Amino acid sequence: METQKKITLHRLTVDFVEVNTREVIDVNGKEIVVNNHMAAFSNSESGRGLVDGLDIPQNFIAAIFDAWGDEPTVADPEIPE
Repeated sequence: METQKKITLHRLTVDFVEVNTREVIDVNGKEIVVNNHMAAFSNSESGRGLVDGLDIPQNFIAAIFDAWGDEPTVADPEIPE
């Protein structure tokens, strides 16, 4: 059985996106989810870098950056030393 990857963008706003990646198989005409992963990204400098490196089709990445615009809208958190 071959798996098929399905990707959905949730809550895409100028500040945030959730990316849901599911792997499914067809068993007797019924779609069975064998892997489900949800990741959230903010429109920060680091979040933009993470989205740019995702292993998803380019049209999904383009849609995210179209919604986000050219500049980050969220500051990266400061990490205490």
